[in-house]
Parts: sequence; C-alpha cells; structure tokens
Amino acid sequence: MNKKGEEENHWGIVSGAILIFIAMIGVFFVYSDSFAEVKEGFGKVADTEVIKKAYSKTIGKESALTEEEKKIIDEFNLFFQRNFAVDDDDCIKEFNFDEIKRKGFGIRVDGKNIFAEKEGMARVYPLSVPNYRLLALRYFDENLDEFYIDEKFEKIDDEFEFVDVVYVKDGKINFLDEITAAVFTGLHSDVLKKNVCGEESSFDRLTITDEEVYVVPGTTQEEARDIMDYLNSDFTYNGGTYKVYEILRYIFDLEAQRRGDFPIEEEINFLLDELGDHIEEYFEDRSGTPITPENKCWRALASMGNIDEVITFGKSEDIKGVYRSVSASISLSDGSTITFRLFVSVSREGCLPAR
Repeated sequence: MNKKGEEENHWGIVSGAILIFIAMIGVFFVYSDSFAEVKEGFGKVADTEVIKKAYSKTIGKESALTEEEKKIIDEFNLFFQRNFAVDDDDCIKEFNFDEIKRKGFGIRVDGKNIFAEKEGMARVYPLSVPNYRLLALRYFDENLDEFYIDEKFEKIDDEFEFVDVVYVKDGKINFLDEITAAVFTGLHSDVLKKNVCGEESSFDRLTITDEEVYVVPGTTQEEARDIMDYLNSDFTYNGGTYKVYEILRYIFDLEAQRRGDFPIEEEINFLLDELGDHIEEYFEDRSGTPITPENKCWRALASMGNIDEVITFGKSEDIKGVYRSVSASISLSDGSTITFRLFVSVSREGCLPAR
C-alpha cells in the first residue's frame, strides 16, 4: 500500500512539474516584449490551434527566439505597419524591401495567417499586418492565398521572380509576379496601367471616338452591328474590367516589343486564349450572329493602322470551303484605328484545327 501511494505521489509531482514548465513557456510567448505587438495584431486573425502549429516547429528545438531573431521579427512587423497601411484601392505601391531582405527569414502566407519562416520551417513565428489586411499573390487572373517568399526575397514559391511592387485591391495586399507587375506598372503599355496609391491618375481610359461597320456579301446588318457591340463588350483580366478593344490595343503594344528579353510571349498567348473563350461565350446566345453552338469553326483577325502586326485567334488555323465574314473599324481616343474581321465557315467540311 505504501509503495502504491509513493508511486502516485511521484507521478503527481512529475505531472505538476510538466504543467508548470508548459505554463512558463506560455508566459514567455504571451508576455515577451518581442511579441507584444504581434500578440495584439495576430491574436485577432488566428485561433489557438494555428498558433500552436506555428510554434510546434520551434518548441522542442529552441523554445525561445534568440536576441538577434527578436530584433528581426520586430523589424518585419514594423515594416508591415509602416508600409501596408494603404487606404486607396485598385492601385499599386512600390516598396524598398531591403530592410527585411536577407535577414535569414522568408515570409509564408497561409490564408489569414502570416509567418516569418527560416530553414525549411524549422523556425516559424507569426507576423502582424496592419488593419488585419490579407496578403495574396496575383499571377495573371489567379489570386493565391498560400505562397512563400524565400529568405533572400528573390523568388515566390521558387518559381516567380520577386518584385518590389504590390497591388492593393479589395483590402488585400497582392504580391505580383514579374509579368503582372509589368502590366500594372505600365512597363510596356499604359492601356491597363494602374494608379499609384496616393496619387491621382495621370492617364485616361481609351474610348471609341468613331466607328464604321462594314456589311459584306452574305452578312446581315444585324450581324455587323453585333461585331461592334462585341468590341465594346466587357472583358475581365487580372481583376479589372476592360473593353475588348482595350485588350486588342494592349496586345498590339505587346506585339511591338515581342523581340525583347521580357517574357511577353506568355502574356500574349494567355490573352489570345482568353479572347477565344470570350468571343464564343458572347456570341453563343445571340440570335442572328454567325457563331453558334453547332458551328464553332471560326477565325478572328485584327489589324491596327499602318502597323505590320496582325492579331489572329480562333478555333481553326484555316477555314475550308465557303465562309462568311463580318468586319468593323473603330478609332480610339489615342489616335489609333483597329479593324476587326470575323471569319466563320458555313461548309460541312469543317475546319483545320488551330495549332
């Protein structure tokens, strides 16, 4: 009996010691000066389980930040507080990330949770972003809420080049890949350029100043009018809404620089694919128009003024047999003129597939 009682007393003492040890760790993280600001901001956007998962990577290896790491985490949080409190929307802001680059920590975003991370998640600590903004990665039309920026701030997800520009939209701070940053900063064209946060716009959206519809043999006036309406229809790209004629004008700007080192080809091909899907969706439900669900053998051609480049896209490389065509020209507020023509096969032979 005494032996059993001694054992129970022994395990009671050990259990109490363990609980005291856990409590001491908890007190450290709650009351540490280094985490005072983090605790205030991060506690509102992450539950206890998320914090446990973050700390579980460090507790057991090193239960506390080193003094140097404390300074680095504070630098990260202060950087976010100073720079990410942006009141404007649908705008870009350029940052100098040198303050937190090459400090031994990268940034991992997992939905609403933001962490400083080093050595392959061996050390993970939560960060605080002002106004509880969300961080995201925008890549063409994709908006990702899970990604990682390496410790040198050179790559995103080991794939995209890191750039010192973010896009503020709907309360999110969007990091950008190199191509999307070029679009939003107007590197190759002002057509889709975004405003700089805190500054008034220095450019105007393109508008149609004159239009001319061509009714060719075999085409009705209604079909020709539909082409003009199509050019003036809405097209969604990279979170913004544009007109089809703006996208065509933008592609012409890219075509003029295709020979450069920048990967323009990828964006052109992406936009042409999106235009192909859009034109079918637009015409599919409109009566009297040449494209129907039963007949999608078509090719679109656009040219601009005296420029040699011609934009072509569609579901066929070449039209076989008899075809119909509808054409229109528009003059834009920047002085350019775009001529657009749609070819549709009416032959039972069909068409050759696009390459």
